[in-house]
Amino acid sequence: MLAVANLNSFRKTGRLKNVLLASLMVGLGVLCRVETILLIAPLLIFSLAFNHQRQKVWKILLAVSLPVAFVLALFSAASLLTLGYVNWGVGSKSIESFEMNHAFLPGSKLEQAYLAGDQIIGTVEEHQKSVLRVFINRPMIFIERAFVNLLKIPASFAYFFGPIQGILVFVFSLLGIWTLIRKKETGLLALLLVWPLHALVALLFLPRHIIAQMSFIFIILAAIGVTDLVFRAYQRKRLLIMLVVMTSVVIVSGITQTKALFTASLILTVVLLMKWVVESGKIAEINSPYLVFTLIVGSLLVMSPGFEFPARPLGQTDVEQAVYQLQDDLAEQSKVLASVPIVPVAARMVSVGSPRNVSDSEGYLAYLVENDVKAVYLDDYYPGGLAAINQMVQQYPDNFELVYQSADSGIQLYLVQTSSGQ
Repeated sequence: MLAVANLNSFRKTGRLKNVLLASLMVGLGVLCRVETILLIAPLLIFSLAFNHQRQKVWKILLAVSLPVAFVLALFSAASLLTLGYVNWGVGSKSIESFEMNHAFLPGSKLEQAYLAGDQIIGTVEEHQKSVLRVFINRPMIFIERAFVNLLKIPASFAYFFGPIQGILVFVFSLLGIWTLIRKKETGLLALLLVWPLHALVALLFLPRHIIAQMSFIFIILAAIGVTDLVFRAYQRKRLLIMLVVMTSVVIVSGITQTKALFTASLILTVVLLMKWVVESGKIAEINSPYLVFTLIVGSLLVMSPGFEFPARPLGQTDVEQAVYQLQDDLAEQSKVLASVPIVPVAARMVSVGSPRNVSDSEGYLAYLVENDVKAVYLDDYYPGGLAAINQMVQQYPDNFELVYQSADSGIQLYLVQTSSGQ
């Protein structure tokens, strides 16, 4: 986000320090997620495009390359001194991880094959231990994976922003894009649309981070859209059409009981109606666009899940309660089996993944005992290996104590009871 802000400042002022700062932010971003290194290409392209001959090209090239190179060199040196090798965070991107991720695609028929130890994408020897060769030798596998993961993006968007706010952010983002097109701000629009595309690399792995990495772009576009909606006087005919369309959506979503769409469209209808009243000037006491702005902000806050003024206390969501339950029942750094490490790490535990090449309940239980796993965390939102773990729990009920379960049973937390009673 800071890199985007500095590139936009360079677009307007032509000051070289903004390119230097943008490059520095990209370098720091690589330390967060390694695929951020792909941003070096759009950083260079937009720096040259926004220059308009105000700076010499060689200065632009140095400003783009030196800060990011300095950050990566500093990290490499620190990594060599502390670990003895440069840890770029791609060690887990092995052929085995590709195979596991592909096995647990939604609706995949390959999960049982993976658990049984069958090869799905080929052997390590076949691809000469190179992930790149997997792409070259089996391209259709990754086209399939990218397509399936792409279909999950709307659900990820709704999960990240919340279903009601997600609809509003999406609508305001579209309005923001239209506003930039109308104002002929093609450079800024291109920057905002191209910059987050590096996150789509996750389509080949697991897509849970894509919306999180792109979220600030949606917020910027939505802010532009909200600003236009509130402070620009629309033509009465256009405003009336928008009001009729939103009212129709309210009626249809109400009839079909699509609750999130009904609530979001109702908010937009009320906002448009308020804008109609404000811009008509018929009521002297209601003549400020800030009333419309206040209504938008208030609606976004009040309709947030679990909203409490002035802030929502921690520990109210199902995931948070599972975290607190782990902390109550186990010592720090205890091992917890989970399909994703989010909850164990938040509880200051050690996350343990599902065993490879284990397809039966007895083998799963032996794996837990051998690795001194103290708890099992199940979450329907992350179903990797869920079927096999549920089967194990049902087959060996004496070895598992249910200590937390969400109201919809989507989240379950079990303590592992070994033969020694621990």
